[in-house]
Amino acid sequence: MVLALAIGLGLGLAVSPACGCAARTRAGTAAAGAATAAPATLEEARARPARPGLFTGCYDTSFGPMLLLENTDASVMGSYVHNDGELLGRVEGQALVFRWREKDTGVTGSGYFLPTASEGGAGGLGGASGVIGRWGYGDSYDDGGGWNGKKFSSDPAGCR
Repeated sequence: MVLALAIGLGLGLAVSPACGCAARTRAGTAAAGAATAAPATLEEARARPARPGLFTGCYDTSFGPMLLLENTDASVMGSYVHNDGELLGRVEGQALVFRWREKDTGVTGSGYFLPTASEGGAGGLGGASGVIGRWGYGDSYDDGGGWNGKKFSSDPAGCR
């Protein structure tokens, strides 16, 4: 089954559950070898300087496999398997703030992800080693619960 995402500028993305995909994205380059402490709060993450490509990649999450693609304008689009979900958001500092929608159910909401870091920066994954976040219904960021994931690839074309 193919999931399709579109962003307001007419930029499209097709993603299979196996994460076979193609899109225009910023390359994820993290400072090699430097240990980076992950931000503890949404406010702290928003105040940090942006790191282009921080969130781009494929993740195993609490809602199944998820693909995130960060564009050159800091917009992010993504898809996840649970209820044929999609998200559109924006990187603010080192936070990803987004709106999500389940196409199978029509349910919508908001959320955010913060990067998690491993020793040595991103553990060789070209950005965050994972995400920790919250999701909610409607405009709430947190009345739904936690949404966490571990990145298994920074190359969207290599997601399996």
